[in-house]
Amino acid sequence: MSHFVVLEGIDGSGKTTQARLLAERLGAVFTREPTDGVVEGVLRDAVELRVALDPVTMALGFAADRADHVAWIRHELAEERSVVCDRYVLSSLAYQPRGAVTEDWLRSLNRHAPEPDVTVFLDTPPAVCAARIADDELFHSPAELERVRSNYLAAMSGGEVLVDGDGPVDEVAERVWGAVRLRVGG
Repeated sequence: MSHFVVLEGIDGSGKTTQARLLAERLGAVFTREPTDGVVEGVLRDAVELRVALDPVTMALGFAADRADHVAWIRHELAEERSVVCDRYVLSSLAYQPRGAVTEDWLRSLNRHAPEPDVTVFLDTPPAVCAARIADDELFHSPAELERVRSNYLAAMSGGEVLVDGDGPVDEVAERVWGAVRLRVGG
């Protein structure tokens, strides 16, 4: 039986490391958003402040990247391969609300995206995350990390699993594994 598992968290929370470890443990395919597709290059440049995109354009870009990604995810699941994804719809709801870009509009824009079997939110203190990443990307100031964490918590439906992301990698991996195992078995 295949499963679709998503790891979410603010930048520096350890979600990429934990998503890779979980994919390996499950024998699943690892993927991430933004993907390595056509749209990703522009999105990465915007996030890393090399180009300026208005919030609507950025949200539409992430939705376009996700639409292509969803087709690939559905194919993998249909082939009975489990998928572990680093970031998904909840990231858009946490990072993108600004001005005309509302959470409701983002939900509508991403309504085609299938629900994961389980979403794990690595709840790592923003101060810890800021110390881990120390760079000038758009979303990495301590205040911005706090804002995004608050947005994540507000956007959650209640079905997500919160896991403490602070601590040694192997300890966090065991917490993630325990949470996922309870939801999908194994």
